[in-house]
Amino acid sequence: MEKYFRWMPFATYTAVLTYLLLIPSDRLPSLLAETSDKILHFLAFALLMLLYLAGLSNFFIRRKVHMPYLVAGFAGLSLFSGLLEIFQYFIPGRSGSLADFGFNNLGLLAGGFFARMVNCLVSSCTPSASD
Repeated sequence: MEKYFRWMPFATYTAVLTYLLLIPSDRLPSLLAETSDKILHFLAFALLMLLYLAGLSNFFIRRKVHMPYLVAGFAGLSLFSGLLEIFQYFIPGRSGSLADFGFNNLGLLAGGFFARMVNCLVSSCTPSASD
């Protein structure tokens, strides 16, 4: 049962992020509407990747995060990001953009890099054959 609970932050955040990216722009909270959307995309997807990897490694306590999981997480979340940008074309007052998609992916990379650094601090950071 514990392995399901460690995914709750990731699942909850993914649901909230999806909701915020797919609601009409006039219903966005004023703080989000007034902030640079590129910065928000970067930070939102950096946190998404961090929560994915935290769930994968039980918050970096029990397991080292290996490179194949970083790559798979990036690919899956990048696809998710692209789909959200496409879906925004069908939402009143919203529009998807390649720039947003790019900042989403930069955020994913930054989140993966940050998670890797946290993982190195918590566990040994010696290279292995699977890295």
